[in-house]
Amino acid sequence: MKQIAVFLIAMLLCNLLFPVSHAADDDIIIEGTTLVSYSCYATEFVIPDGVTVIAPGAFSEASRLKGIKIPASVVEINFAALATGFRALEAIHVATDNPAFYSIDGVLFSKDGTLLLYPPGRGSKEYTIPDGIKVIGSNSFSKASVDKIIMPDSVEEIGPGAFSMIQPTTNLTNHYEVQFQFSNRLHTIGQGAFSLANVFHITLPESVKTIEDYAFQFCNKLESIELPDGVEYIGKYAFSG
Repeated sequence: MKQIAVFLIAMLLCNLLFPVSHAADDDIIIEGTTLVSYSCYATEFVIPDGVTVIAPGAFSEASRLKGIKIPASVVEINFAALATGFRALEAIHVATDNPAFYSIDGVLFSKDGTLLLYPPGRGSKEYTIPDGIKVIGSNSFSKASVDKIIMPDSVEEIGPGAFSMIQPTTNLTNHYEVQFQFSNRLHTIGQGAFSLANVFHITLPESVKTIEDYAFQFCNKLESIELPDGVEYIGKYAFSG
């Protein structure tokens, strides 16, 4: 009975937020306490309290969402749930008493020190990652529009696909690039971390030891990259294309 009530509340929210559309039975699928699928046409979604897990692909059809509110009950978010679907998303807000996650200015973080998602629709001339963040998570900036990323020295790792397809805020991509100010403690650049990114020049800090497979694949505007003396491993196809 409790599960049915949670489902009905979620359906009602979807209709209230976007009343022109009519939610079908499968617009929001919650199995037990897991949000399995969301496919409403609403621009805002309040995840029902009681949901504890956001499943992989839960938002794969959420291209219109601009805002999401995560309740305190959510303690698990599969990274694949964040990697697809979002195009217009501008902000994620997390309940202040959530034990696992938090948000700052609409950007999602985990309390273990990982930046999980910079909403692709947020846009910014310059974004400074908060001090204390150790990992820039998988696909966290994928398809985002930012002119400059500044990393604090707490950042040690850039995850797979973290900056894939990132572009500057202007459309004049022949003249503008995304600029990076790297952490002086960065040691690992993950698989495909900058694949298809709009970058011209990269200077990596002396701390970098590992550049994984496909790290800069298809960065066809990349004119130069400065590698530190201490690099110990460069993966396959790291600079292909």
